[in-house]
Amino acid sequence: MNVRLQNFFIPAVFLALLLPTTSGAQERIVIRQTEQGFDAPTVIIEAGDTVEFINDRQDPVWIASDLHPSHTAYPGSDVSACGGDVLMFDACGATAPGESFTFTFTEGGAWGYHDHLHPTFGGQIIVRGGEERVWRSSLSGWQRFKAVFFRQWFEFAPAFADSSVRGYPVRDAMKDPIMREYLIRMYGHNRVLAALERPRGDERTPVICHLEGHYVGRMAYELGYVALGDVALDTRCQLGFYHGLLETGIGSVGTDETIAKLAADCETRKGEPIFVVSCYHGLGHGLIVYHRYDLPTALEKCRIIQNEKAWDLCYHGAFMENAFVARGFGVEHETEWLKEDDPWFPCNDEHVATRDGAIVCAFSLPAIWSAPMFNPDEQIARCAEFDDARRSFCFQGFGFNTTAWYIFDERTMMQTCERAERPDDVIDCVSGAVVMASLIRTQSTDFVNARLCQVHPDGPEACGKAVAERLSWVFNL
Repeated sequence: MNVRLQNFFIPAVFLALLLPTTSGAQERIVIRQTEQGFDAPTVIIEAGDTVEFINDRQDPVWIASDLHPSHTAYPGSDVSACGGDVLMFDACGATAPGESFTFTFTEGGAWGYHDHLHPTFGGQIIVRGGEERVWRSSLSGWQRFKAVFFRQWFEFAPAFADSSVRGYPVRDAMKDPIMREYLIRMYGHNRVLAALERPRGDERTPVICHLEGHYVGRMAYELGYVALGDVALDTRCQLGFYHGLLETGIGSVGTDETIAKLAADCETRKGEPIFVVSCYHGLGHGLIVYHRYDLPTALEKCRIIQNEKAWDLCYHGAFMENAFVARGFGVEHETEWLKEDDPWFPCNDEHVATRDGAIVCAFSLPAIWSAPMFNPDEQIARCAEFDDARRSFCFQGFGFNTTAWYIFDERTMMQTCERAERPDDVIDCVSGAVVMASLIRTQSTDFVNARLCQVHPDGPEACGKAVAERLSWVFNL
């Protein structure tokens, strides 16, 4: 070997041995799902790595991106696109025992996943590197122009708009990202929701449209048509719209920074108490949906909110979302935090009873007890078994729940509250009913003028003063 070349070659080889190898080889990571869940629920990989999900259960599984049931958190994934040619983080069907589903991750970020057939089981893939994608319109400039033109024209012909959207195959359109955005831009999310719930020829009973509601909520948020605090307890499409709005507001990765930012957004309209209350309450709903109805985790995430006075409202949202599953809302959602043979659960569970928000949990119990039917006397008797602190919150929850059954019928609501034994229980019930009525009607927090206080036997002034005292935990932020 040439001496000059030898003098160069030997140091170069020695230096190469010292440097870290960068072969660029892609790795293959294996995650196994058993009867107990995933053996490695959280893994860290590099962009371009492949993950193989092996079914070690005795029954089929369906691996997919969060969020359940729309599977839209990972960019490009969408359960409505199953059956097409696009590769998605979605098995798009059952994986038999012993078989597997593989996916190569190219997008940087932290991506939640779950088993669609057992949605309480899930995990997270943290992908380092890659490009983080932001939402962009799927429409061409001409399509956006047409949508805006017709929307403005519909303002002068609302009856025609209502009729035409009901005659459109809206349910099928929600499965197509382009048509979904086009219709919501053109008709607005409210008309699209109305058409989903009551298509032409079926004006009586709302149809099941939970999944489609998810899509409408997500798109309405992305387009800036609604903010997190603008929608309170919206039950359209079996809470699907509400879930879609909240899951998009929480963000695809649900980081602590995202939660803190949304909480800060709640503070931007301090002069609008109903907005602030709805915003923090909605965060609780969104957190438990995002975390696949893991109640303790959702309660812990509520503590990220800087304003500690708002923690109870966030807890309340999480508890109520959990209770709504018992009421049959949500359709495709499941929770392990309900027990048919234990009416006090989850408030008596050690993971809830020993943490902040345990008292607020009592507020949600009457909603759970209302499944499958509303029995006021039974709920009153159960609330009366609590100690004073939980008793107060339980009766507030009873009033809150009563409003859902006797909406806009203040006298019947008052008569139901008056079936309680103690005067304090009655005013607690009235207070909870006023909260619900305020959220539904977006009325002011001038409790003296609340419609329910107008029919209170002690008069509106005494009622308003007592209600304001009881609701200090809600409105004194």
